[in-house]
Amino acid sequence: MLYGVSLGPGDVELLTLKALRTIEEADEVIAPGKLAADVVEKIRKPRIVEFPMGRSEEVIENLSRELAERCVEEDIAFVALGDVMFYSTFMHVARRVKELGGKVECVPGVPSFTCAFSVSQIFCDRPLGVVTAKDLKNINSDFEYLAVLKATKPKEVARLAEEWGYAVEAVVRRMFMEGEEVFVNRNNGKIPEFEDYFTVVILRKRD
Repeated sequence: MLYGVSLGPGDVELLTLKALRTIEEADEVIAPGKLAADVVEKIRKPRIVEFPMGRSEEVIENLSRELAERCVEEDIAFVALGDVMFYSTFMHVARRVKELGGKVECVPGVPSFTCAFSVSQIFCDRPLGVVTAKDLKNINSDFEYLAVLKATKPKEVARLAEEWGYAVEAVVRRMFMEGEEVFVNRNNGKIPEFEDYFTVVILRKRD
């Protein structure tokens, strides 16, 4: 069986008990990069598989063929930060493994967008949309809140959000990782200048 194991935002204490057990009992653990590997190494040493720009499709195909064959008799855990069902590399591997006849099971975890609300202490009791920064040009403006993932350039996100009638509520960088920063916007404060792939921006519809 191929297991997609969600690691949560980067803190090993936020792993679910099922995720922990799956990692411990698997025949092999695969991590798509160093950040995911750093979390898993607190439990056991993983095999790191990089997905470089320009070659990711080739890596996905080769790895999927390997896993589809091995998972007939072995249990392999493919780990990913956040939840494997949301914008993760595992999605592409899982789809291909299933096409090749392999069996896949997913272990849910704590997604980054819910963590961003927690560390910002913003309560959400209205409709919420989850998008990536590149989707902001085609968003559905019916949501009261938007959680913008992979917000590499927060100031650009703020500019695009303004066009759709949204304001920045919070910017959260590297949650539960080294270098964590939490910016909660009060009275239209200055948006942080940093640029980081592991950034979530919370937007709220203007009144």
